[in-house]
Amino acid sequence: MSYVHLHLHTQYSLLDGIIPIKKLGPRLKELGFTACGISEHGNLHSAVEFQKTCAKEGIKSILGIEAYLTTNDDDCPKEQRYRDNIHAVLLVMNSVGWKTLLKLVSESHSRNFYHKPRINFRKLLSRNEGLICLSGCWGGAAAKRSLTDKDGMVFFKGCTYDLENNKFEASEDTVDRIMNLKEAFGDRFYLEIQDHEIMKEQDMFNTWIIPTARANGIPLVLTNDVHYLNKGDHEVAMFVTAQREKKTIFDFQQTDEAKRFIEDAYLKSSDEMLMIAEKWEAIDAYENTNIIAERCNFQIELGKYEIPLFDYKSCNDYQDFLKWRISNDIPRIT
Repeated sequence: MSYVHLHLHTQYSLLDGIIPIKKLGPRLKELGFTACGISEHGNLHSAVEFQKTCAKEGIKSILGIEAYLTTNDDDCPKEQRYRDNIHAVLLVMNSVGWKTLLKLVSESHSRNFYHKPRINFRKLLSRNEGLICLSGCWGGAAAKRSLTDKDGMVFFKGCTYDLENNKFEASEDTVDRIMNLKEAFGDRFYLEIQDHEIMKEQDMFNTWIIPTARANGIPLVLTNDVHYLNKGDHEVAMFVTAQREKKTIFDFQQTDEAKRFIEDAYLKSSDEMLMIAEKWEAIDAYENTNIIAERCNFQIELGKYEIPLFDYKSCNDYQDFLKWRISNDIPRIT
């Protein structure tokens, strides 16, 4: 059974992923993949190009994003916002899921943008029709560490990673988030595990999350958080990350982030991913990538415009437009 990559960033994950989509399709075919998912950071900009490229190579394309989740409500005053962004991968199953994701992404940009386009966590729990949710990387809904403000006060309770003493602890809030997602998505929620040599935090997390998933009947999924195409591309990826952090490559290499920079976030083969699954005794997490791929069956209908119909002839002023927008549940533009 071939593996399916479901957590992958191209050049459209700006200053993060560096995979040219025109090279992605041929490389997928070369490695023998029959399907692949995409998960850009907070946007769907690559969807059409990705779908076309995969179709050309006879590969099934699975559309999605890596969302930024927040506890801040939509339209929250800027002075009350804080950066508690939690990652989660959302994959489109069908046309309903595509429309759901379009609306969530649109509102994340227009109503909850704070450094990143964010989706309110409670909104996702109630509006997720047609979507599959993966819990994300080590900055995700299940794995993210606790965050503190400038005065050292904890404003986001997550996981605690004590590398020096090899101790890991998940907060009650972390467990609650996991169970909330399980309740909201049902069998469409998967706990994500990864394995990166330099990420000791990830190993600590895996040791906890795998038995936690088993005990609570939550399926696992194995991903590689792909950011570049080939094994030797990590140096270029580090240079791009330094640009994002507005540092020279020398200054960036002195930071803690550089010391934890993932050097194996490339498009691994099925055999490489199978070895990781065997290492963690989680073959089901490998096999579940195929099950997810089978559940995702949506293709954008190209050449067709889908613009909301607005009867401008009956509109006298902007109040009429606002009434029309509300009655048709059209997102507010800001």
